Amino acid sequence: MLKSIFSVNGETMESFHIEENASDVCDMLRNVVHRHSLSFNPNLCEEGVRGTLDPHGLVLVLACGTLHNQHTVCGVFEQIFGLIRDPRSENNWKIKHTEARLFARKVNEKPILANSSLCAIAYS
Repeated sequence: MLKSIFSVNGETMESFHIEENASDVCDMLRNVVHRHSLSFNPNLCEEGVRGTLDPHGLVLVLACGTLHNQHTVCGVFEQIFGLIRDPRSENNWKIKHTEARLFARKVNEKPILANSSLCAIAYS
């Protein structure tokens, strides 16, 4: 796992990068959620979730929503998943890769994918 902490416009940013290790990815996400007491509330409307199928069978799902700690909205998230079908099971999918971006900020409106920085990655 590669971890970096840096400052952008006076805000402290924390970045994690993990490849090829599902257990480390799960541990890192669990640690961040536990450390900040976060829960995710995805925007399940059409403007909050989008999916596409690439020619090789990889399904890309992009979702965004709000982050909550206890009873307060404390930020927004956007996450992209690359899903592959489990060949041994008819409707079972496995996460091949994921990228998540969590932003601590005041939320004035419901997050939508049109504002997502991951759209360019998913649908270029």
